[in-house]
Amino acid sequence: MEYPFIEIDLEQPINPDLQIENQIDENMNNNCNHMAVINRENAYESLKRLVDEFKNWINNNPCETIGDIGNFGGGAHLHVKHEGETYRINRDTRLDGVRTFVENYDNGNPITLIPTKTSFSLVNDINGTGIRYFYMYRV
Repeated sequence: MEYPFIEIDLEQPINPDLQIENQIDENMNNNCNHMAVINRENAYESLKRLVDEFKNWINNNPCETIGDIGNFGGGAHLHVKHEGETYRINRDTRLDGVRTFVENYDNGNPITLIPTKTSFSLVNDINGTGIRYFYMYRV
């Protein structure tokens, strides 16, 4: 198995808070940052924490999507707990959708569950119709 060559700038300190995936993403693509993967077992404990992490990402040279979609497209990238349920946010969730979710949260919009074919989508759009490019589903 071949591994990609990754050039690491030894002058830059490595942030121990970043997961390995994020460190690789930063070294392979110096133009933007993806969010660290948060698996189901380590889910954020609240929507407030999720929004705080989104704000931090928005303010730190974000990529167009929260995760590297590569050849795989969507798939779970972040997890958060809300009212006793766990939700996943897919890696193809886009910056525009995250900004809208954060703005709606800050405005105090109500949380709504929208039925999908296999689950429920959690949104905070004032109309309860969903947020374009924001992919958050109950696990």
